[in-house]
Amino acid sequence: MNESSTKSSGKGGSTRRIAALTAFANAVVSRFMIIALTFLGARYLSADHFGVFALIMSAASSVATLSGVGVGVVNNTTASRHYDDDPNFVSAVFTGILLVCLILSLAFALTFLPLIDVLDSGFSATVLLCILFVVSGLMTVASASEGLAYGIRRTGTMLIISLIVLLIAPVASVWFMITWGLNGAIAALVLFRSLQSGMLFAALTLSTRIRITPIRAWQDRVRLSHVFLGTSLPLAGAAVLAAPVTTFAMFLLQQQVGAEQVGAFALAYQVFLMLVFPPGAMGHFLVSQLAAKGANSKAILRRMLVYFTGYGMLGWGLMSGITFIIPLITQTVVVDFALMATFGAAVLFYTISIGFNNYWSSIGRARMVFIGQIGWAAPILLVTFFGATTYGALALVVGFVVGAMAQLSIHITFFLLKKET
Repeated sequence: MNESSTKSSGKGGSTRRIAALTAFANAVVSRFMIIALTFLGARYLSADHFGVFALIMSAASSVATLSGVGVGVVNNTTASRHYDDDPNFVSAVFTGILLVCLILSLAFALTFLPLIDVLDSGFSATVLLCILFVVSGLMTVASASEGLAYGIRRTGTMLIISLIVLLIAPVASVWFMITWGLNGAIAALVLFRSLQSGMLFAALTLSTRIRITPIRAWQDRVRLSHVFLGTSLPLAGAAVLAAPVTTFAMFLLQQQVGAEQVGAFALAYQVFLMLVFPPGAMGHFLVSQLAAKGANSKAILRRMLVYFTGYGMLGWGLMSGITFIIPLITQTVVVDFALMATFGAAVLFYTISIGFNNYWSSIGRARMVFIGQIGWAAPILLVTFFGATTYGALALVVGFVVGAMAQLSIHITFFLLKKET
């Protein structure tokens, strides 16, 4: 009996390790495509056009990162708990989240529009609004689908799709940018996100028991309302609050010191997002473990924090070291060591906070994520507003570090208070 149990435990552990490695690989590939698109823009676009593209990419990347913590986590936790015994409920939640995605996308587009419209992009306000809405919609739908895929253990499917897109997107992007400039860069972004979102959505709806369910067919609406009010709305609120912050701070930077400093921050920011994306995606995998029936959430969180702290320290070192690689890729934008090394501290603190974000979401206390995002957002705007004229892009980076420290302090405080109560 004990031997059989040991073998079963060994197989289960092996399966989890494979799933974790697959999730990590998918996260790396997905984020690599976004940062590759940014660096290609820096190489093939003029400085002015890259400034516009950088703001659009910043908006898109912020939406991707924050909606992953929001709509993705809701689908992840719901599917982890209920897919085996109640796929209809999971389908209803997924459908509702897609509606939330459309609303969020419109909110993001309307929020970012005034910040980007003031730049000399050559696009009318209507065209810019459509671009922002489409890109945001693709980002949020992808995050919702990825969360569902983690919840029903389809990490392999995600990785295959990401690799297929990786074979297509970079080459197409270079051709688009050389041929059509800024228009081509935006077209490449839309193509890349359309392929990834569409293929994953199709794979999930065609190969699983998940279906798009009309609202009139939803059952157990009391339980559905608990999911949306208790988890979805606080996380959506956190995303709506935090997503425009970086773009608005970049706008402040542009107004005070010009587009060159915005470009420097934009490249550093893409490296930051690349480094925090893998633990965010691994957090999705671990949320499915946290939300599983009978899971010891606190024990899993403690292990997550150990791993995330180690990864964050590694990320700090990588962020600093990448300073010396950037000149080999582009001569258009200059990023110095102080900027990158300071941003590395934000990688550490923000990565640790990801563990708490997933923990709160898995136990139905998503409002803690919203509170933490307030602590993160406020210092970014304040430090940038008062420091950009003197310190340029470094002020915005320092704001990120202070914000990440404030966010982590809030999470730790609430966690300790929860333990005491």
